[in-house]
Amino acid sequence: LEANHDYETDLEIVDSWWYQAPAYLNIDLRDYDIDIVKEDNDYYIPLYLANLLLSGEYSNVYETPDKLIIFDDPEDIDLLIEDMIKETDPYEANIVKHTKNFTTLLLNHFYGLRKHKNISDYKNVLDELNYDDITSITDLQYKQNELILYLDDLHTSIYSYGYKNDGYEPIIPDVLPDKIDQFYEALSNYECLPREGMTLLDFDEGYLLKVYDFSLDTKTLFEELKSEINPYKPLYIDLRCNTGGMLTGVLDLFPYLTNDTFTLHTKTPLSNIRISRVYDYPEDIALSNDIYLLTSEVTFSAANLFTSLFRQEEIGTIIGTDTSGGACAIAFTVLPDSSILIYSSHFAMTDASYQLIEDGLSPDIYTVEAYGLKDPLEFIEALFNDNFDYQLTDTHDGLSIELQLDYISNNPSVSVNSYTVQLFDPTTNLLLSEDTYNTNSFNTVYNLNRELNIKIQVNFAYNGHELTIYLQEEITVRSNN
Repeated sequence: LEANHDYETDLEIVDSWWYQAPAYLNIDLRDYDIDIVKEDNDYYIPLYLANLLLSGEYSNVYETPDKLIIFDDPEDIDLLIEDMIKETDPYEANIVKHTKNFTTLLLNHFYGLRKHKNISDYKNVLDELNYDDITSITDLQYKQNELILYLDDLHTSIYSYGYKNDGYEPIIPDVLPDKIDQFYEALSNYECLPREGMTLLDFDEGYLLKVYDFSLDTKTLFEELKSEINPYKPLYIDLRCNTGGMLTGVLDLFPYLTNDTFTLHTKTPLSNIRISRVYDYPEDIALSNDIYLLTSEVTFSAANLFTSLFRQEEIGTIIGTDTSGGACAIAFTVLPDSSILIYSSHFAMTDASYQLIEDGLSPDIYTVEAYGLKDPLEFIEALFNDNFDYQLTDTHDGLSIELQLDYISNNPSVSVNSYTVQLFDPTTNLLLSEDTYNTNSFNTVYNLNRELNIKIQVNFAYNGHELTIYLQEEITVRSNN
């Protein structure tokens, strides 16, 4: 099958560094009752083991009764095997045994979260789940589903139960593991429908950029929307329904947020090899808007990494709830029973101190508001109004207008950083000019030679994190000239 990884990016790696402890992988196959046989100077290795050790994590050979298929996308296999006739396998007991043993080997030596979950040997886990009681492939598939639930890892699942599957469908228990339950409950609460790409919503208070996934199209999609974003209003990047996607999409979107270099930190958890790569874009394309990030328990995987980079590079304030984490890139392998397992690989994303971001990230400011499109903007407005008393006075005579603004903070942890007075053409809504005052209060006079709409934007700090709102009053004045 044709490979699926044609892509070019203008991002450049301008620096890198790495730290490596002594690293080697020593697997005693006798511990897993797996043999490599030598006969007449030829070596015979089980196909499932060759897939894992020789072909890499992103390309596999799939064996069917009449052909071998080389593939790099599990979806291709699902399409090819859906019409295959299911027959009883005469070697069913051996297939069950080898699937159990190979699953144990994979989790012990290739699963990126074994140490993070503090598991010394997954054989003990499979024993706890009574794998020795399995007598058929169907029973095995029930048990594999139990194992997936035990792992409570949203990145790890049985993608396909394979052509040997005789009608088994996963059973969803009434009580799900904590992380899986939190994720799917949030999907429902935030009314997240399966969507791809992004949409831009324009409100008076700011722009809401809803990014539904990260893909090879992320850069192109944002380029198409970029011209609609005026620099004078804040931009809220909404990842509340983003379950992840591709690393490339995350990296390609970042040059629109900062003209500085940014650094991706990764490590191999089982061997503790740590690598940092510094990325730069050949030209300055970053937006000048104030930029904020919205998160939820649905924010996972690549969206979780985007959140981590957003904080690490100090792009802006993060508003919402805890993300669901997801630190490891996914890999897949074919198990002896013909099923395809997707799992958290050794390639793990970290913060700048090389700590896994697997368990999720907290926002700078928590909000439990979860419904509708404008709620984050209304939440910020409520934060301001609950903590400030202000008086805005405008005096005009048709020739000039005088603006006087005074405020009192009701909360010592909240303070005003600046005000920006913006003058708009009321017919075209184009920004004519703006002036920023880095004071708690201000008094200013503008000469009137045309009709104007005047808006006042406030940048304030809440518990040390910056936020931006518009005051509710919009002033329209006419000129006598």
